[in-house]
Amino acid sequence: VPSSIADRVLRTVEKEGRGIVLFHDIHERTVKALPAILDRLVADGYQFATWDGKGFAVAKGVAAALAAGPSVAASPGYSDSWAIVIGIDDYAKWPKLQYAARDAQAIRETLIQKFSFAPEHIVSLTDKEATRTGILAAFHDKLAHSGMKKNDRLFVFFAGHGATRKLSSGRDLGYIIPVDSDPNQIATDAIAMTELQNIAESLTAKHALFVMDACYSGLGLTRGGGG
Repeated sequence: VPSSIADRVLRTVEKEGRGIVLFHDIHERTVKALPAILDRLVADGYQFATWDGKGFAVAKGVAAALAAGPSVAASPGYSDSWAIVIGIDDYAKWPKLQYAARDAQAIRETLIQKFSFAPEHIVSLTDKEATRTGILAAFHDKLAHSGMKKNDRLFVFFAGHGATRKLSSGRDLGYIIPVDSDPNQIATDAIAMTELQNIAESLTAKHALFVMDACYSGLGLTRGGGG
C-alpha cells in the first residue's frame, strides 16, 4: 500500500544516505506514495533537480527558500507571533508512528530560525505530553494567559493520527487523535475538528493557521474574518 512504500523508501534513504530511488508510474500505488516521500525529503533538507537534456537544474520554490533562504521578518503586519506544535509517535492504543514527533521539532526550529518566532511563544507537545487535556489546555490556558493581542498571529501544527466518524446526518466528522485516546472512544477521547473550529473562532489573534498532518476525511476547519 502507498504508506508502506513511503515508509520503506524513507527508512532506506535514512539508512544509506544516498542511492537511486526508482518509481514506475504504471503502478497507481507508487504514484500515490510519491507525494509523501517528497514532502518528507524536502523537510529533511533535500533538493530536487530536473534534467533538461544537457544538465540538472535545481527547482526554485518554497522548499528551497526555506532550506537556504534568509530569515523572514519576525511578523510583518502583526504585533507578535505564537505557535502550538504537536507531534505524536508513541501512541499506546493506536499504531505507533515514526516521523510525527521529529516533524514537530523541525517545525518548531523552522519557526524560530527562519520566521523569528520567540521560543517562549511556542508551546510544544510531543508524545506523552500531547494528551487530550494537554492539547486543549495549550489553547485555553497557555494562550489565554500569554498576552495574545488582537493584531497577533497564531500557527498551529499537528502531526499524528486522525480519524473520521460518520454522523447520523450522513456527514463525516474528522478528529485528531491525542496520545491517550482509545480507538473505541473516539467521540469522547479524540478532539473533533468542530471543537478546533470553535477554538479558532474564539481566539484573540487576528489570524490563525492550522496545519494538520493527519489522515482523515471530512471538513477540516475554516475561520472567517476581516483583515
